[in-house]
Amino acid sequence: MKLIKKISYFPLLLGSLIVPHLLPAQEEAEAQPDLRESYILRANDIVKLSVYEELELDSDVTILKSGEAVFPLIDSVTIGGLSLTEASAEILGRYAKYIRYPKITLTVSEYATEFASVIGQVTKPGQVPIPQAGDLDVGSALASAGGITEMADPSNIQLIKASGKVQILSHDSIQGAAGRIVMKSGDKLIVNENLFARSSVSVIGFVKNPDTYPIPKSGKMDLASALATAGGLGPEADILKISVTSNGVASSFSYKDIQFGSAGRLPLKGGDRVVVPKSPFVNTTVTILGQVKNSGAIAFPLSGDFDLMTAIAMAGGFTEVANQKKVSVTRGQNKTVYDLNKLAEKGSAAIKLQPNDVISIAERWF
Repeated sequence: MKLIKKISYFPLLLGSLIVPHLLPAQEEAEAQPDLRESYILRANDIVKLSVYEELELDSDVTILKSGEAVFPLIDSVTIGGLSLTEASAEILGRYAKYIRYPKITLTVSEYATEFASVIGQVTKPGQVPIPQAGDLDVGSALASAGGITEMADPSNIQLIKASGKVQILSHDSIQGAAGRIVMKSGDKLIVNENLFARSSVSVIGFVKNPDTYPIPKSGKMDLASALATAGGLGPEADILKISVTSNGVASSFSYKDIQFGSAGRLPLKGGDRVVVPKSPFVNTTVTILGQVKNSGAIAFPLSGDFDLMTAIAMAGGFTEVANQKKVSVTRGQNKTVYDLNKLAEKGSAAIKLQPNDVISIAERWF
């Protein structure tokens, strides 16, 4: 065995004759000090050792909690707390007692995972892994947890270090300098609950008085009364998509369903949020040209429900020379010509319009 032969002249290897060697891969790694020098080996890391021309000594070794790692032939070596370069030198020195001019490579084949915790009123509470190379800061940890919920108190976020030190942060401060505070293994970020939110409902968006409103002492508030408390819908509200978020689940209703259907009686509870978005039809128009009494742009209804005959009526109706057999609607690059007389005879459904459509009424030639 090659190893035994080398061991046989062990006495000749002591002293200045021993010159440790690194393999080319090690030399390349040393050219990148950020990889070899910055990472410190820790418990539960698995390191891969390769010994040049000694395959029987190649091994994957887990670093114990004590920092020790047990390698073939040389037994226990304490490498926890050392950089890869320092650990390589330590192991190389041990093998030099048994192998003439040993050459080794040492790499981390699997990193131990350490965690910080983000709990409380966040979307995904739990443990957040700390990156192997680099730091985990408060802003990144909070983002990994999905951010704060509607029930969170943005002014009361606690950072509890593993040492027991407590620091009170705000959501605003985390958007700035506080967000760059580094979290270590065992640190906790606790987003506390806004106790007022338990007894209130938020109504925001395009309502006349967006705000957070307390639930009456009766404990009862439904969707219709919440909108009424907020002053009703604003003039640019989207009446088709009013959303209610409860326990992280969003539902959408039309204002018609809220006014005249069962949606208005939907019970709300503390922490629920009602959002009225802006109508996508604000400041949109259709244009009508040709043989109508008042040609030009017509505002598109915020309801989004607009048809060809309604647009013609809003333009004052046809002139006496209008050709109802040649009414065109241009939408982008597409132009469609309709014979309104035939459509009326067939009882066809209304021709729906979209914002920016151009309607053209041809002249009738006798």
